Amino acid sequence: MIQKIQRGMILSFLFFISAGNLFSQISPDTNYAVRVMSWNILNFPNSTPTADSAVRCPEYRKVMQHVNPDVVVTMENTSAMGAGWFLTNVMNSGAYQFAQGTYINGYDSDNAIYYRDSLFEFISNVPIITALRDISHYTLKFKATDDTLHIFAVHLKASPGFETNRRDEVLLLRAVTNAFPPGTNFIVAGDFNFYNSYEPGYTALKQDNPGDDGNFIDPINISGTWNYWAYAQYHTQSTRLTSVGGGSTGGMNDRFDMILYSNGIAVPDGVYYEPGTYNNIGNDGNHFDKSINFGLNTAVPSSVATALYNSSDHLPIEMVLKFGRTIGIDELNTTVNSFSVFPNPITENSIVRFDLSKRKTFCCNH
Repeated sequence: MIQKIQRGMILSFLFFISAGNLFSQISPDTNYAVRVMSWNILNFPNSTPTADSAVRCPEYRKVMQHVNPDVVVTMENTSAMGAGWFLTNVMNSGAYQFAQGTYINGYDSDNAIYYRDSLFEFISNVPIITALRDISHYTLKFKATDDTLHIFAVHLKASPGFETNRRDEVLLLRAVTNAFPPGTNFIVAGDFNFYNSYEPGYTALKQDNPGDDGNFIDPINISGTWNYWAYAQYHTQSTRLTSVGGGSTGGMNDRFDMILYSNGIAVPDGVYYEPGTYNNIGNDGNHFDKSINFGLNTAVPSSVATALYNSSDHLPIEMVLKFGRTIGIDELNTTVNSFSVFPNPITENSIVRFDLSKRKTFCCNH
């Protein structure tokens, strides 16, 4: 459970915790876990769609079956036809499960979204026009709770030397999120092409302005230049050393792909991030500068590691969002097991995470 609080409240808040009393708790009866996945699927379909159907589609399917996502956002879709083809031959292969949101053909490659329509209603796709690829603004409604979730799909300008271009694209995104009411539930997912935590685009995403609630939170939140061995567990590109039908090479050494979320999703009410569920699918931290399927991969079965290698030069990212409500707490029957404050040292807007459990009650017959 997470609560965002101001620094001046920390001491009284911790005293309140020590007494074993909290304002609210999540009811296990009203929580729904939704797995969100983001994947740059590498120019699908490429110039040989017949080969894609025979070679890459079965590999995509292996990954989807392994992850079992509920919402999937993809980048590098090359056509509306291809996006529909991916829906039929990958997402719904064998049985209908997913619907596709509105596909908008912009400049260069495009984004697509697939969702379980048993869970979500698709509301809209409104493109944010940039100098290169559109940023897609998808809006979904979760049917069980009527909560709205905004999903932004990005594929920012690639390569070193284009940091200013990536920042300009992010500022267009922030113009939209800054206008949201405080507490709005939104995430951004995709291929950001950031090389370090100091890039102006990355810092613009996270910039917490006093006059708006449009900033994003990185659940990993690591600082430094990321394409070094020390960050191996966070890398998402490249899955191969040499070219396999196009894409980047050189092995796993860049953290380009991410999912970040809003302050509204940091608070456990309505829609919220489940801590510890963020995952670079297939990255076991042991493949720096290597192909993802080299030797033993301890993160996924060998068949999935090979599927990741064959299908794209990027790894997919996943996280779990919970949809639910808070209810009143029975103060006599609830115990705080542990809590933590981050970042530490405390900032103006620190996060307190605490774990609750029901106290055991004892009775006897008289």
